[in-house]
Amino acid sequence: TVIVEAVNEHGKAFAIRYDHQQLADGTAPPVLAFSEALPPGTYTLHADAVAEVSPGVIYRDHIEQAGLSVPAP
Repeated sequence: TVIVEAVNEHGKAFAIRYDHQQLADGTAPPVLAFSEALPPGTYTLHADAVAEVSPGVIYRDHIEQAGLSVPAP
């Protein structure tokens, strides 16, 4: 399961991706497409992934990227 949120400079969060897939062992990770339009501003992106890699073994990861900018149209 992958959850991606963008948080603007005012603290407002936008969920821009939620994906839950079952992948066979040895399968390449899928490409995640994003089509949501965010309001202009500066964002910090938070991406969290959780997976059961074998029975009873859970993998968790969190990535954070600050300073992403969405310009005004």
